[in-house]
Amino acid sequence: MTQEQKTCEQRIDESLASRIEDIRRLFEEPEDAKTLEELGSLDEYGLSFDYVEPETFEDQPDGYWRWQLSWGGPADEFRFHDGDHRIEFRFHDWGDGAGRWLGGESRKLIAEIAELYFGLTAYPIWRQEHE
Repeated sequence: MTQEQKTCEQRIDESLASRIEDIRRLFEEPEDAKTLEELGSLDEYGLSFDYVEPETFEDQPDGYWRWQLSWGGPADEFRFHDGDHRIEFRFHDWGDGAGRWLGGESRKLIAEIAELYFGLTAYPIWRQEHE
């Protein structure tokens, strides 16, 4: 990584804010022509939704559900953790990575989408217990 290039830790907050704003627009304004033209629909947003088995990666003892938004450099995703029922946003770029735990309105939005679009029905309870 060159000295001019920012680390993932330095870039993650801007990336998370941008993703939350896009997702909020797609969720709250699904028929808006400008939103559809710029972003498509929420059904098409991201690359995949899948389960990552425990110990798939080094130092990853617990499994998690993953909403993968982009892949490569950079890559970003939301992780829905089995063990502690938290939602994490991850941002990675070629050997570097950073994460943020979601809270407040961002967490509510992503938890609601997890339930409505991906069938993670335990999230309404998690929203109440962990806010």
